[in-house]
Amino acid sequence: MHRHKRIILLPGDGIGPEVMRQAVKLLKALEEPFDLTFDFEEALVGGASLEKHGVPLTAETLEKCKSADAVLLGPVGAPVYDNNPEHLRPEQALVDLRSGLGAFCNIRSTHLTNYLPNRLPPTSTIAKDVDFVVMQTLRNGYYYREYANKHAVWETHPKKSNFTRDEILRVALKAFALARIRKRKLTAISDLSTPTSSRFWRSIVEEVAAEYPDVRLNFLNRDDAVANLDNYPFDFDVIFSESRYAESLNKAAGKIVESKGMIASACLGDGVSIFQPVHRTEQKIVGKNLANPIAMMNSVTLMLQYSFNMPLAARNVEEAISVVLARGYHTIDMLVTNGVTVGTEELVQHVLDEVSHCLGAPILTA
Repeated sequence: MHRHKRIILLPGDGIGPEVMRQAVKLLKALEEPFDLTFDFEEALVGGASLEKHGVPLTAETLEKCKSADAVLLGPVGAPVYDNNPEHLRPEQALVDLRSGLGAFCNIRSTHLTNYLPNRLPPTSTIAKDVDFVVMQTLRNGYYYREYANKHAVWETHPKKSNFTRDEILRVALKAFALARIRKRKLTAISDLSTPTSSRFWRSIVEEVAAEYPDVRLNFLNRDDAVANLDNYPFDFDVIFSESRYAESLNKAAGKIVESKGMIASACLGDGVSIFQPVHRTEQKIVGKNLANPIAMMNSVTLMLQYSFNMPLAARNVEEAISVVLARGYHTIDMLVTNGVTVGTEELVQHVLDEVSHCLGAPILTA
């Protein structure tokens, strides 16, 4: 049965429109093989919306997003807006969009094939695939404060923060549900040196764990988790973190991929989800065919998984990206030994060719 999926495209600022065009190419390449049509509608957000409408996110754009099947969002922001009042900065659009769509948890996905920790010699046989996600709440802590810095963090003003049982519970349920469909392994990050909040948080995680006996749960403090990510990132699957520790984990993930243009994110809730690459608008390379499109393509894979229930399509794209990177093709921002530096368009074309090859290959059976 032919399906239609409606996607709102919010290209954003800087290189956002460039990488968004590549995402559309990728999605169109999947239409015929999976018997569906993606219906796209584009709208302004961030600085682009400020320039035309005087606000970073209009009520009309938000309503369009509410009626979509998914929202694909590019990076927003530019130095020219740094002195604007808080409500007139491009990044405020992210807070308003998440709030308006009821998103309450964030996932950052890190995927890398045949990773070898830098501390080991090239002759080591320990190289494995890295594939983990960091999940946290969107309603408090560092990530929320990042774009709405007037809000309190947990330990500083516990009475004013949004640190409630229901807030933790609904994100924990999503974390365990996600672990169940992946490798059935969940690592929870907390710190018992701050007993009032962490023990409360941990007790709720343990309560949810009782409902998921098939998911293996272990607890780590932040420092041990960061050290383990540095040395053995392939041992992780789903990481569920208190918000104040997630930034340290995200920085560790960034070190693994050695590029700001690789990691994708999803903002999930009970309604329409938002998918976005984790990188800046990179104003200096706008229009030069230098932008790294991989984080945006990885955002597409998250959308295929979490909004469209298309794990096979997502896996095909992930494998295509891995094959292209393994062949040495990369954009100028990536550190690849003896690789081939290509532009944005060229790299995406290599991925599209590989997707086409994979989807057109015969299925082998025993």
